[in-house]
Amino acid sequence: MREAFRFLLRSGRGRMGVALIGVFVLIALFGDVLAPYDPLKAEAVPLEGISSAHPFGVDAFGRDELSRILSAALPMMRITIFSVLISGVIGTALGVLAGWRHGFVDNLTMRALDVVLAFPLLVLAIGIVAFFGVGERNVTVALAIAFIPGFARVARAGTLTVIQEPYVAAARSIGDRGFTIMRREVLPNIFPVVLVQASLSSAYAILAESALSFLSLSVQPPDASWGRMLAEGRDFLSNAPHLAVIPGLMITFVVIGFNLLGDGLRDFLDPRLRDKVAR
Repeated sequence: MREAFRFLLRSGRGRMGVALIGVFVLIALFGDVLAPYDPLKAEAVPLEGISSAHPFGVDAFGRDELSRILSAALPMMRITIFSVLISGVIGTALGVLAGWRHGFVDNLTMRALDVVLAFPLLVLAIGIVAFFGVGERNVTVALAIAFIPGFARVARAGTLTVIQEPYVAAARSIGDRGFTIMRREVLPNIFPVVLVQASLSSAYAILAESALSFLSLSVQPPDASWGRMLAEGRDFLSNAPHLAVIPGLMITFVVIGFNLLGDGLRDFLDPRLRDKVAR
């Protein structure tokens, strides 16, 4: 992990990705402290333009847009982290099990996950949220379910490669059983590719949560969310375009950050690119 982090800091794309995600995390953790106003209270004349007192302007209810942008980062980060973490743990476990056991277990697991993959991510998330109800927790569960197949397929492919290695045969020869080999030999060696998948899934989670918020299916009022701020701002594009442009740019920058981080990690896993950057 230390070597990967040093590689990211030497790589242009990795460095930019770490910087963008670092800013996003800082905003999420300290947004309430940095917010100049209460994001839920009217502080000025509705639709007041950008000024020194309100650098991002004021929305249709007189609430400071900068304060709402800062306060909306934490729920988005929670949804992203927990949805990717849950799907990563479950999907990786299923993928390793399928790759290790082969045969009936492999076919049953992967065909069941293919059914989930048959639905577009956003359509599946909307259906799950519509069934269980709106809210941050249900959106997290919906995205976790949608991301499980991706992690399972990556973990299965990695497992099928690792179990052919001599060190797995050596572990079998000294009497290690299946669970021990999976824990000691397989999981550590497929962890890098799972980490890349987690980075890319985080970008999809940001987009999906923003889309669900745009449709009022995620974080509910009066709490702020970038997707719903974008939806509210579209009605004022002619006289207050910043209400839609700024949340849209925030979503764009965070998604680009996760994609660049994923590209950097993928480069780290390629020995040729890793050596090139090192030189």
